[in-house]
Amino acid sequence: MNRVTVKWTFSVCIFVFSICLIFTSSARAADTITINQPGNYTVSASIDGSCMPAPLLFTIASGLTARDFRVSSIDSGYNCMTGAPSDLMGFEIEENGVDIHSETIYDNRPPDVYYQPLSNLILQSGTYTLYSYGGRSAYVVLEMTVESAVSPTTPGTPSGGTTAPTPTTPGGTTTPSPTTPGGTTTPTPTTPGGITTPMATTFDGSWNTDWWGKLNLTISGDTVSGTYEESAGRVSGTLSADGKTIDGWWSEAPDYDPPGSAGRFVITLSSDAQSFTGWWIFGTYTEHYFDITGSRLQ
Repeated sequence: MNRVTVKWTFSVCIFVFSICLIFTSSARAADTITINQPGNYTVSASIDGSCMPAPLLFTIASGLTARDFRVSSIDSGYNCMTGAPSDLMGFEIEENGVDIHSETIYDNRPPDVYYQPLSNLILQSGTYTLYSYGGRSAYVVLEMTVESAVSPTTPGTPSGGTTAPTPTTPGGTTTPSPTTPGGTTTPTPTTPGGITTPMATTFDGSWNTDWWGKLNLTISGDTVSGTYEESAGRVSGTLSADGKTIDGWWSEAPDYDPPGSAGRFVITLSSDAQSFTGWWIFGTYTEHYFDITGSRLQ
């Protein structure tokens, strides 16, 4: 749960004068890099020793895509006025001056994330700016994987781009599809008895989620229990009468106690029972809600 952050706005300046000084002062010219081949890269931005923002301008060359973003390291630095540890840290990514991802933790409040989880961020070829939030000497380092955006051709396709002709029988006629005696086509194989395996229709089973990793749920009547990968997590809750909604409680290491390591969640099953959407909060702190989604693992 510690990967989310709160959206920075200049209204914070009203409450935190020293931070306001950081962002209203003139930033130094951004460092620049160009990424022009696939590979694993790190990008970083900071606020320097003079409390001046030191952003990074990075360009992803044509034909490349950046994905699998993750925070390698981050620090809040020190309050520019008092010298005490800053109560704010985070970062922001912009494309042509428009936010596309923003994360901030402020004053030990539950963190927020804007637009989408960092792990879902995908950047096409273009130019982006990375900013760090915090006080003097604050910094953020992000890791990412850059790969070719060009779809590979099917193996065996001739270099001229034309596909190989369908093999024919001697004389130029195409090979007919195998048929059963009497000229009828061979039926598509089915499970024994000719009945296809039905799709799951309840929450029971395994899910891939954007916050908890793999989530395993067990339903017994209207009682829900389960575990998830992130921080040895646990869930418990109550299933609605129609079987479509779980109202429950998440908890995780190190202490499984609210508000930092436990809280409420509500998730709702899709009409085809193959995905769910919902929200979670820290403890019962309803000022900040965080979206969660899941898709069924087959």
